[in-house]
Amino acid sequence: MDWERRQSVIGDFIKLLSKYPLTGFGVGIDAKYWRNLSTERRKKFGDAQLFAVQRIMRIVTDRLHHSHINEPIELCFDHDIEFSRRRLKLFDDVKKQYQSAQDFAAISFGDSERIIPLQAADLLVGETRTHLLRRAAKKDITPRYRQLMDAFAERDLAYAGEFWDEKTTEEELSKIEKLIESDRRDTASRRQSS
Repeated sequence: MDWERRQSVIGDFIKLLSKYPLTGFGVGIDAKYWRNLSTERRKKFGDAQLFAVQRIMRIVTDRLHHSHINEPIELCFDHDIEFSRRRLKLFDDVKKQYQSAQDFAAISFGDSERIIPLQAADLLVGETRTHLLRRAAKKDITPRYRQLMDAFAERDLAYAGEFWDEKTTEEELSKIEKLIESDRRDTASRRQSS
């Protein structure tokens, strides 16, 4: 497909997306900083990808509970043989470790060329990533990002996101570690009094 035709198709796709309610969830992690965490912390929280999946699942669960929606949740990822097995294991690990993840009923893998929600996610993620990188480099907004934002300008987009840079990671992991320790003490205390 030539460039002009591709731009036209993407424009049509953006118009189609703007007709439906969208809710976005995103987690960004400074992977370089994460790799330099202590061995104890990496063991406790996993690698950056596992942690991001855990956070996404938590954000989605919190948002749905806040909206009083108690429907089962299905995660759908692009089918990629290299990553599909790992994502399935991540899903399974998170479900085993966290009670809040029990709302997630299924995980599936689809062909992103045929599954429209995956196409939408790819477009939104790709354009958002490009925008953030360009913004960090103090470059102008791309025409496609502008087109995307203009299409949603009069819509109330629901979005929840986090960026775990060095400062946030240190602050939040310390809070989580205190909660984990408190939970351990409470559990031990309940066992002793039983």
